Amino acid sequence: MGEFDLEAFKASFASDKNAAVNDDLWKIFEETDAWSLWRCVYDYAEDNESVDATKEIVTSFMKNTESVKGQIFGVMHVLEPSLEVEGLFLCKGADPEFLFSANEDTSWFTWSQLGPSLNDGVKKEVTGLWAADGDYNGKKIAHTQSV
Repeated sequence: MGEFDLEAFKASFASDKNAAVNDDLWKIFEETDAWSLWRCVYDYAEDNESVDATKEIVTSFMKNTESVKGQIFGVMHVLEPSLEVEGLFLCKGADPEFLFSANEDTSWFTWSQLGPSLNDGVKKEVTGLWAADGDYNGKKIAHTQSV
């Protein structure tokens, strides 16, 4: 069984997100059960007043996640016109409790696990969010950050 190299995946994603998600991730991920996928949706989108203010929510979240960046990979999008924030995180281990402990901002989001089996629906969701270019689920992407 191969060991998933998170840093190599992050470097691959930075240079070509489509190839990283469609090729690199599934080759290694299917060989290990040491990682889990978690989707998050910001619970207070109706309170967001501008794209810039909503970007700050994502920036703060990512900054507060720095202490565990060696155990996660995640992408978050600010979507227009609704100013929703949606993200998807790959976490080392079966649950993201270490992330919740490290980042109090996680309590502002609803979290749901994708999988644990990597069926075509899960792969489509991961590819759709991580490799999104311009829009996601019919909404314009106003801002994206990854960790």
